[in-house]
Amino acid sequence: MTTEQQSDASPLPANPRYKWFVAGSLMVVYTLNQLDRQILTILLEPIKQDLNISDTQLGLLSGLAFALLYTLLGLPIARLVDRGFNRVKIVSVSIFVWSLMTVFCGMASSFVQLLLARVGVGIGEAGATPASHSLLTDYFDEHERSRGMSLYSLGIPVGGFLGLLLGGILNQWYGWKMAFIIVGIPGLLMAALLPLLVREPRVAQKELAPTAGVDFTSAIRELYRTKTFVHACLATSFFTFTAYATATWGPSYLIRTFGVETGILGITLAFSSLIAGVGGVLLGGWLGDKFGPRDSRWLLWIPAIALLFSIPFALGSLIVPRWWLSALMFMVPIAAMSVYTGPVYGLIQTIMPPHLRAMGSATFLLTTNLIGLGCGPLAVGALSDFLSTIVGADSLRYSLAASVIFTVWGAIHFLIAATHVREELAVARTKTAAGDC
Repeated sequence: MTTEQQSDASPLPANPRYKWFVAGSLMVVYTLNQLDRQILTILLEPIKQDLNISDTQLGLLSGLAFALLYTLLGLPIARLVDRGFNRVKIVSVSIFVWSLMTVFCGMASSFVQLLLARVGVGIGEAGATPASHSLLTDYFDEHERSRGMSLYSLGIPVGGFLGLLLGGILNQWYGWKMAFIIVGIPGLLMAALLPLLVREPRVAQKELAPTAGVDFTSAIRELYRTKTFVHACLATSFFTFTAYATATWGPSYLIRTFGVETGILGITLAFSSLIAGVGGVLLGGWLGDKFGPRDSRWLLWIPAIALLFSIPFALGSLIVPRWWLSALMFMVPIAAMSVYTGPVYGLIQTIMPPHLRAMGSATFLLTTNLIGLGCGPLAVGALSDFLSTIVGADSLRYSLAASVIFTVWGAIHFLIAATHVREELAVARTKTAAGDC
């Protein structure tokens, strides 16, 4: 670690409550991240009508356009994190870029312009989570890590809540373009404020030194030799295929099927998603820290059981005759799909050697977002276009129902990962204790 890199670091504060303040501050960052990402879902129908584009194009906007550079740029940024660059500054720059590009989304007047602006949002968001996960790993020890990661991960449901709520209301009052501009502004302020709130803790030189001799290819190879990591990646990739597809197309399904206005729909989905998402995240963190120390397999069994339990509710939400009943039933899958965040993110940070923790996070996000976020909305949109000539207005219903198979697939890989975790976690703890990274 260079002198310049060390000069930004400071020792961990003596106040034990400060780590929770750090997790809360980073949760606010993640909330803005998810707000700027998820607001598009409630605006798809107004954008479709205004720009006269297809469901496939909408799927590209909400999925692959964002996910491609978001995931690919996460890897080189994670290498900077693991090599000792100031993580707080990396997060701050990321906030500024994605917030500015969100404002640019509101200035778009064509599909291509909006597509490029969404790519820019993905570029900005690429560095935030790997750096944040690395920071939280320094602040929280293994037995509190699930709860620390869960507090950070509350940004997902809270950001989704604000995206649906503000997106629906702002669109109804001012139009979809102004909605993007308004929600982008708070991030520009947070980019300046974060370095004043969060300290970059000093990391031991011995923890960062191994990165000097590990090239990019070797780092990736080392990550994918860990079977727990591989199957956790696959599990999350597959079930988030369903999750992102439903988050993207669920509002459109309700609007097309029941004719709900965006204002009332945004408010309803915002509150139901918030309650279910926060409940799922907190439940997963509590269960992970309660049962994980007894048997590490519970860190993977917990999300697998939650996913399997949610499937009847996901399918049932697509056949009930009232829009509010559909939204109510889908609260169970939202909660179930949020349970994994604390246990799995915490496990990945624990099972990875210190010099590969940010790379582990970035690689995990690359795999899960390319398959889940990149392919889920696009595939369901394309299938909806194809089925529209066969089943007409019900095409989106059948497309969403077909995507549920990926939830089953995800649960299976969590169960496979659980068969390897005890052995690989024991090896990781031994290496870390011996300083052999």
